[in-house]
Amino acid sequence: MTRPDAIREGVVLAPWTTMRLGGPARYFAECVSVAEIRASLKWAAAEGLSVQILGGGSNALFPDAGYDGLVLKIALRGIEFAAETVQVAAGE
Repeated sequence: MTRPDAIREGVVLAPWTTMRLGGPARYFAECVSVAEIRASLKWAAAEGLSVQILGGGSNALFPDAGYDGLVLKIALRGIEFAAETVQVAAGE
């Protein structure tokens, strides 16, 4: 299976966390669409990789040695209002 375009190698994780800790992720994807998230997860499963989901980074710590799997940064944007319901994307 071909690696999705959103996935990069060796991305240092420290800038993505509020504590500014963490070495390089073997693979990192900042996904801005549901399709990118699905493709990245499907690829990681096919490769037998563990996946760490990253939101805003305030509840995440990574070791200086890094993470030997895929770190999936959710970067979806958007807010929708419908009657009395508000739907907010995970990266908003």
